[in-house]
Amino acid sequence: YFRLCERALYGFVPSILHSKIHHLVIFILTRRELGLYAASKRSLEILSETLRLEMVPFRVAVLSVVTGAVQTEGQTYFQDWKLPEDSLYKPIEDLIAERARGKDGYRRMDRTQYAKYVADEITNGKSGKIWQGANAGAVKFGSSFFPQSMMVSFNSNRCL
Repeated sequence: YFRLCERALYGFVPSILHSKIHHLVIFILTRRELGLYAASKRSLEILSETLRLEMVPFRVAVLSVVTGAVQTEGQTYFQDWKLPEDSLYKPIEDLIAERARGKDGYRRMDRTQYAKYVADEITNGKSGKIWQGANAGAVKFGSSFFPQSMMVSFNSNRCL
């Protein structure tokens, strides 16, 4: 996944430099507890920050949008979701299913409100990194100021 994103991003750079585009927006999700998926998102975050620095001499602004929980239609595709019978995660299948369906107790930001905020930031020429969506600020704060063990402990307690 990371290599695909890297190729896509750097594949666009020549087109951006030869066009009148002066802004590039990269969306990143914040789910930190989902193993390799989370690692690929964090890698994309680092890649976007590096790209932002590399684009400065060309006057191309890069905005990284780190996205928290947003209510979307994506949660409607998991109504019949089931794990394979021999899955290691079978004992917590209900918890995983509820999370996939958006019924895990986390509040989610309205998608229209999210889109308006992000569109306004893009229109205003914002560059750097913004955190938007429900719980995005908490994840930013927690991952910046608390040891990883506290984040693990918090998420473990939600599973018990």
